[in-house]
Amino acid sequence: MKSKFFLSSYQVVLITLFLAALGQTQWIQADKPVTALTGFIFYFLAVFILGWFSFKNNSPHSIKDSHFTVRKETFLFILILLIAAFFRFYRINEFPAGLFNDQGCEGLNVLRILREGWRPSFSDIFQSNKVCTPTTYAFMLLWFKLFPATQISFFMSSAVISLATIFFIYYAFRRLSGATTALLAIFFLAVMRWDVTYSRDAHPAIESPFFIGLTLALWFYALQSKKNWAFAGTGLALGISLYSYQVCKAFAVLMAVYAVYEWWTDVKARKRLGVQIALLFFVCLAVALPLLCEMWSRSGLGSRENELMAFPGLYLQKGIQGVWDQFLGTAFTFNRLGDIWYFHNIPGHRLLDDGMGVFFVLGFGFALWRIRERKCFYAVLGFLMMCLPAFLSTQANHASRLLGTIPFIIFLCGDFLFGVVKAGSSVPKSWRIIWKFFIGALLALCLIQNFDSYFHDQAHQEDCWRVGDGAQTSWIGKAIAWDGDRYSYVICSHFYGDYVVRFLGFDHSEAMFPLRLPESMNFPSLPRDKGVCLALEEGQGGVLKLFQSLYPGGTIESLQSPSGETVATLYRLTAQQAWAMSGSKRESLTHLGLRGTYEIRSLDGKEMSISRIDPVLNFTFRNDFPLVHFPPLSVHWEGTLEVSQMGRFNFLELTTDQGTLAVDGKIILDGANKISKAAFLAIGPHQIKVTFEKVSGIDAAFSLLWKKNDDQKFEVIPAFCLVPAR
Repeated sequence: MKSKFFLSSYQVVLITLFLAALGQTQWIQADKPVTALTGFIFYFLAVFILGWFSFKNNSPHSIKDSHFTVRKETFLFILILLIAAFFRFYRINEFPAGLFNDQGCEGLNVLRILREGWRPSFSDIFQSNKVCTPTTYAFMLLWFKLFPATQISFFMSSAVISLATIFFIYYAFRRLSGATTALLAIFFLAVMRWDVTYSRDAHPAIESPFFIGLTLALWFYALQSKKNWAFAGTGLALGISLYSYQVCKAFAVLMAVYAVYEWWTDVKARKRLGVQIALLFFVCLAVALPLLCEMWSRSGLGSRENELMAFPGLYLQKGIQGVWDQFLGTAFTFNRLGDIWYFHNIPGHRLLDDGMGVFFVLGFGFALWRIRERKCFYAVLGFLMMCLPAFLSTQANHASRLLGTIPFIIFLCGDFLFGVVKAGSSVPKSWRIIWKFFIGALLALCLIQNFDSYFHDQAHQEDCWRVGDGAQTSWIGKAIAWDGDRYSYVICSHFYGDYVVRFLGFDHSEAMFPLRLPESMNFPSLPRDKGVCLALEEGQGGVLKLFQSLYPGGTIESLQSPSGETVATLYRLTAQQAWAMSGSKRESLTHLGLRGTYEIRSLDGKEMSISRIDPVLNFTFRNDFPLVHFPPLSVHWEGTLEVSQMGRFNFLELTTDQGTLAVDGKIILDGANKISKAAFLAIGPHQIKVTFEKVSGIDAAFSLLWKKNDDQKFEVIPAFCLVPAR
């Protein structure tokens, strides 16, 4: 219909979408500070025009939701559910490439409960960062009773939770705003990369939308049916949610505000509703009583919440400017600059796709214009309240702590797009088919961009693929699970004892042994009726070549990252290959390498020193060193470098700290991660002295590499080129 400004509804929608698209093109340029302001101006104009038009004319939202036949609504719901299932199960055996360390801890603890009878105390659950939430325990205990404890099974468990969320979200929003908005909302949930990420990696934060959807579904049913059991059920769901991921504590406060709102607006049934709301929160408090008592005894929400709380420290240190920066960090995470943590997101990438980002901002702005409407009040307040866990924390754009906003974001997107659908009634009849295709194109754009950004960009982003060390440890853990009955696994110190390795290889825990050089060179204490498999991390090429020279004929398996780098290696030896070494050769192992003198200062200030022979200088992790209580740590290696071919050589020390290298009394390297000038070495022995100094920090690594001048790559100096000082 025509307005006083001679514009129809669909024309206003097109103008606002155009302005919002301009705003989004500005906001995605996060490396240019000025685009934050220019993008806001475009978005503000779009929201202002849309809101002003709705005031002066019959807003598209004033038109009631169209009636769906049961068959049509069911078909659309199933179609969306299939799309959601596709996004959550497609290539789940390939990406994520591995479990994150925290999820490995979850799985390990659940298996300990199931198979070892371990029972964690409530206090341990409350204060530990490594013990998963009680609701996660409960669900995973049931899951691993029904399905095998594998990586894929673990990932599928979170996918099932995400799919169940769709049912509850749909039911809740259908009662709040009608079938069209609810269907659009769950479509956005089905394809949202942000939610898909959590639904595939078994992070406990995926429970947040689940419990929000479940509680709201029961809440709206209770309000409509007026049945006491429904209010009690809502309280039960709300109480259980407090035992799940941290953000649900904010949702409990939100539900209290919703309850007051409903009680205040329902004048006719205020007395009865007040009693039923009291029943709801009585049940909630009864269920949450053990948790509340623990919180009371510790004078805080929990160890994790207390650790992550940014206020009031942020204000005291940085004042209003710090609070403003914190606000912008949360506000811009959806459309501009997202979480940098690779486990949650493509580092720094906005959490929403561009189409959904535009719908969200327009939907939020338009809902502010109509805040007195019940559905708008629910959506705006819900979004703002569920932003608080991230805003109040030390990382304002933390994707996990913002996951509780997802139900309200998709509702705002769906509500706005419902208005776009209804604006089609003002389109000339001959063009209405084009308008339908236009809406379909908008939805297709969201689907395609989310699919591409997750299955291409995120799946091939190096850090996202690695999941810390998750890709490597999962690969090794799965190998142990597969043939731990036939091989003893000698695992590098970085991965030995890792939660993921222990979880996936739980049934063959007796097959895991630590790699300790030089002790492990002759495989002490390993059963002789099994083969041996060395599990090495990235950068341990020197250790691999050492064992290849000692135990030739083994097979190598490598894990390649998307960039083509070898990030983990397995070196397999049959029982015959592993135990064929003669006694004389085993004795000769003690004459390989350089003599190292390790000096540290203990916690009580005493000096401690040990001396040993290191076959290769290829320390890639702090536990590779024989002394672990450092810094400070000082190491001096001495011996002879045997050169079999004369030529000019370059040397390189790869280290986290400082080191020096002297050959024949001449210092040729002084500093970290530098390539030396070419040094001419004749055939025969050359005196060599190497030092490593660590004065601060936890991580420690040191490797000594060389290459002839005409070689392409550096390699760790082999053990057979080193003779220890006497």
